[in-house]
Amino acid sequence: EYNIPKSTGRKTRPTRPTRPTRPTRPTRSPVPDRLPEGVLGRANKDGTMDIKPGLSAEKRKKVVAHEQVHLDQFKSGKLDYTDSDITWKGQKIPRTADSKIFYNGKLYIEGAKNLPWEKEANKLSKNKV
Repeated sequence: EYNIPKSTGRKTRPTRPTRPTRPTRPTRSPVPDRLPEGVLGRANKDGTMDIKPGLSAEKRKKVVAHEQVHLDQFKSGKLDYTDSDITWKGQKIPRTADSKIFYNGKLYIEGAKNLPWEKEANKLSKNKV
């Protein structure tokens, strides 16, 4: 025997399927607050870039090309970072509390040209401009 609910006598509307929501881009705080003094651009692991406002068109193009290389490095798995370290081609490189990078026995500021991921970005970005 089956328990079949009795109709209430009211007409019901068929339910509409819900629309899938579009993914939204992460919100960003104003760029001048995000970029330290002297930094022209930054690539973020979420696929976005922060670029210093007020650059000439030519300089902006170069900075975007450089940061695009870093985005490609993230995608390929060559480069990753956390607050405490940077990973380059599987090698963990520690950061100090004040965000300096301890690489090959020396301390470097972020973006230093001697760091291997920066060397690669500087070389490859020349081909993109």
